[in-house]
Amino acid sequence: MVNAGGGRSRRGEARVPVPARPVILFVCTANQCRSPLARAIAEAHAEGMPVEFDSAGLLRGGAPMPRTGLEVAAESGLDLSEHRSRRYDRAEVAHYDLVLTMTREQAREILAESPELWPRVFTLKQFTRWADGRRFPKHADLSGWIDAAAADRQRTELLGSDPVDEIVDPVDQPVKVWRQVAEELEDHVDRLLAFVAPRRGRRRRV
Repeated sequence: MVNAGGGRSRRGEARVPVPARPVILFVCTANQCRSPLARAIAEAHAEGMPVEFDSAGLLRGGAPMPRTGLEVAAESGLDLSEHRSRRYDRAEVAHYDLVLTMTREQAREILAESPELWPRVFTLKQFTRWADGRRFPKHADLSGWIDAAAADRQRTELLGSDPVDEIVDPVDQPVKVWRQVAEELEDHVDRLLAFVAPRRGRRRRV
């Protein structure tokens, strides 16, 4: 999404259009565990970066994060006590620059309703692997660039399920599983940030 930030400077020089802050949506099944945790990690690690985050689920909203999740988040300085789940809105999902799910099935569900979003819907793990070896142009609009760069992805990428592409659901699991999920999310969120918003200065780890 590009701002109307172009035009000419006071000296009459053409200015490069300034890309709008990209907004990335994390999606999981209920928006109670993985996607809100991913968003919280991303917001903490991206402090000062020109990027924003949101999260949503595929089920009806209104539920809090489970207690174990709140405790694990708190271990990293993240307060999710006020979080309440919400269902993603088909009408608004097209306005996100990138949609990252936790499983292939979740990506398939979104694309079944909005097939035109194919280039910008990945699982989180798929995206960080796809981004390896690629470089996001400095003045590019994220959604427009991805719509072109990822249009030729193989649709078979989303068939079935594969732990290589997915992050397990920690709901009703012991704290050990929640910690593993948090560590995995942190790793992939950092790789995501390194691609879409290279750090200007050091980031604050949680």
